[in-house]
Amino acid sequence: GNIQKILVGQDGQWSYTLTGADYKLLDQGSFVAKVSAVDAYGNTSATVSSSAIKVDTVPPALTNFTLADTSITALPTELLKGSVTKDATPDITFKAEAGVTVAVYQVTGNTSTLLGNATETSPGNYQFIYSGASLPDGLNVLKIVAIDSVGNQTERTGTITIDTKAPTINILSETSNNAVASLAKAGDVITTQFTSTDNVSSVTIGGQTVKATLVDALTKTYQASYTVPATGATQGPA
Repeated sequence: GNIQKILVGQDGQWSYTLTGADYKLLDQGSFVAKVSAVDAYGNTSATVSSSAIKVDTVPPALTNFTLADTSITALPTELLKGSVTKDATPDITFKAEAGVTVAVYQVTGNTSTLLGNATETSPGNYQFIYSGASLPDGLNVLKIVAIDSVGNQTERTGTITIDTKAPTINILSETSNNAVASLAKAGDVITTQFTSTDNVSSVTIGGQTVKATLVDALTKTYQASYTVPATGATQGPA
């Protein structure tokens, strides 16, 4: 083991602070320190053992971030990388070392504002339910800090985009493959082109939800088509 000699003060008090070199000699986990005293004449006292001392130099893990809002477009294993949500008071779930304290901050420039602490819902699983003022629309930088019982700390910083505004749509054209492009009967295909202020994945036409395809990224022009159903269909404007 590692043996250190310590001079006792005139008041009988002594102390020793473990160094980095000491920690390198110790394994993670608990150990017991043994102490004996030797006087000026070489007389040695009985050895006294300390209570167990825990060595933990490993920062806590902090992974698997997800948002509760199902409207997100996020990569769950990366901290809110590219996450987009319509929820301005987002709930975040993640995994961390059991028993740690986890705080969530909003970062603006060099200032970090505490939004609140996460709750451990089961060993190693955490949930942060934000109940403060709504986060502003646009890009928000969040920092999540986990601290274990001995002070080891892990930080993760990422971004989340809040979007609570519906997209603005401008119809450019709407035609069918009917001989008269402004009319459509059952079985005809109606195609519409439109621009949108936001990214669009689907649209509803004639009560049907169909895929929207981006045809011009520069102007944010999309195209969508659907087939007029036979049931209850009547010929009319496209």
